[in-house]
Amino acid sequence: MAPEFALKAGSEDTGGGYSVLEVTVGGDLPLHIHHNVDEVLYMLEGEIEATFDGRVYTAKPGDFMLLPRGIPHAVRPTSDVAPRLLQISSPGGFEHFAEDLVESFRSLQDAGGPQAVSELAGKHGITFLHTPS
Repeated sequence: MAPEFALKAGSEDTGGGYSVLEVTVGGDLPLHIHHNVDEVLYMLEGEIEATFDGRVYTAKPGDFMLLPRGIPHAVRPTSDVAPRLLQISSPGGFEHFAEDLVESFRSLQDAGGPQAVSELAGKHGITFLHTPS
C-alpha cells in the first residue's frame, strides 16, 4: 500500500520555512537519509517503530520525534490501525516529493519498482540505504 499524504501547509504558505503533511503510513519505509530537511513526526493514530541513530523507538499517539537531516532512519508500522502522523519538514519542500510519489506511484512500480522510487527520491535529496520494497 502506498503512503497517503494530505497537505496541511506547503512551503509556498510558509515562505519556504517548513511544510506540514498528514501522512498515513502504508508500509515499511527502509533506512534512508534526508539531505536537505529536518523532520518532525507527531503521532495522531496507530503506532510506528522508528530506527534512528542505531536504536529502535516506538511512537504512539501524542508522541513527538525529531529526525535531523543527514541521520539515517527507517519507519515501520506496528499497529493494526494504519498509523497517521503529522510530518513537519524544515525547510519546506518535502511536499513536492510526496506529490511526485503519489502522482506517479503506479507508473514507478511498472517502470522498475523500488529502484524507480529510489531514483525519484534522489531527485528530492533523499537517499535510500536499502532499496524500498
